[in-house]
Amino acid sequence: MFLKHKKLIVFVIFSFFIISIPASITAKGIKHRNFKSLGGDFKLRDQGGKIFTLKKLTGKVKLLFFGYTNCPDYCPFTLKKMVEVKKDLGKKALDVSFIFITNDPKRDNYIAIKKFLNKFDSEFIGLWGTEEQIKSVVKQYSAVYKIIDKKSENDYLIDHSIFVYLVDQDGILVKIFPFDAKKSVITLNILDLLNKNGN
Repeated sequence: MFLKHKKLIVFVIFSFFIISIPASITAKGIKHRNFKSLGGDFKLRDQGGKIFTLKKLTGKVKLLFFGYTNCPDYCPFTLKKMVEVKKDLGKKALDVSFIFITNDPKRDNYIAIKKFLNKFDSEFIGLWGTEEQIKSVVKQYSAVYKIIDKKSENDYLIDHSIFVYLVDQDGILVKIFPFDAKKSVITLNILDLLNKNGN
């Protein structure tokens, strides 16, 4: 049932991109002709409790992903892929930031996020905030999430969009990768941005 909800949401999101914004959608990613209406800076807190903005990472390429620490499948898989991308980048990874944003503000505080990310890479940035703040950032990036299979106040799953967002050195969203994007494709796109800016 969880997977069924996932497929439905992926379909809805892809439909949004196809209908609302001129785009080229392939296995290499979703590349819009006009990204002005999506993305942008925001203010949340990192796993150290410090205020975070994308502006602080000006000059670095960013890979951004929405998920939650209790996710049983897609989030761990995507984070493992990010670990592999970072490894494949070698020294170039110093110019790239990997960002995980929770869409479960009720359960995911900075302690939970830090513990979760340490299982993958302690250098990854984990972001959290109030429900209002998270909803605002999710809306900025046209992502979605919804609580499902709720058994109690703290026992539930979250159905959410599963894209990885590529943001350039100036904080501009340039590409969105689908869940099944190969790590080699993501790596090549990052290298392309780095090479264009002389990194």
